[in-house]
Amino acid sequence: MKGIILVGGTGTRLYPSTKVLNKHLLQVFDKPMVYYALAHVMSMGVRDILFVVDGPTQKYLTQLLGQGTHLGCRFRYRRQENPGGIAEAFLLGEDFVSGEPVLLMLGDNFLYGDNFQGEADQLLPVRGAKIFAYRVSKTEGYGVVHLDGRGNPISISEKPKEGGGYAVPGLYLYDHQAMELAKQIKRSPRGEMEITSLHEAYLQQKQLYVEKLPKGLIWFDMGIPSALHEAAQYVSNLLEKKNIYVGCIEQVAYQRGYIDRTGLAQIIDQMPSGAYRSHLHSLL
Repeated sequence: MKGIILVGGTGTRLYPSTKVLNKHLLQVFDKPMVYYALAHVMSMGVRDILFVVDGPTQKYLTQLLGQGTHLGCRFRYRRQENPGGIAEAFLLGEDFVSGEPVLLMLGDNFLYGDNFQGEADQLLPVRGAKIFAYRVSKTEGYGVVHLDGRGNPISISEKPKEGGGYAVPGLYLYDHQAMELAKQIKRSPRGEMEITSLHEAYLQQKQLYVEKLPKGLIWFDMGIPSALHEAAQYVSNLLEKKNIYVGCIEQVAYQRGYIDRTGLAQIIDQMPSGAYRSHLHSLL
């Protein structure tokens, strides 16, 4: 399965912190925001990953992550010159996806929980798409999926202003049809290819599947200041109280077997001294 991580956008909700720096490079406790999404994608067995990024940020992201070979992965980068919507990632990455199933994740999303694990290719239906549902008290600002009594999706709405329900976090799984369906999407009045439109296309074919995220799973949309602060505090508490490192891409690569002891040791040798290096060294 291929992976796409969206790390573009203007970051208006975090202004002025994003005036000169892409939000995905902002620090969330002890590491850049993008590390958390990348670690999650890698932990689901996806190693061939395309980053959709705005032009000014591509240089910095490449310096940060490289080509992925040191992690036993393959990273590629594609520019999204102007905000064109989440679903536009399929058009930008058409040659990358090349008719394969794909996992799409928003780079400002934080998901963590021992009760939410699994291989991406095993979670995806034989034919169709899968999205996840997270119970929230206020749905304003989120895409929302409406379910029937059996938990099947009946409709999807974009950022309803009132009420609670099931928000759709920025983690999606698609089969080989995603590319062709994305090409049929009409842009919204704001000129964007809405991801909700792609999900509606699957829903019309009765091929959209929803999995409710388990209780206890943590999800933050780090694109807003309060959630960014909460995510950093949560990561800090896990580390200080349970000695659990979240979002450590080198640890994921090592524990998943993408790299061996020698590979991890080589990564450590390139790092300056500090707590992050010490943690990775303790894995050896």
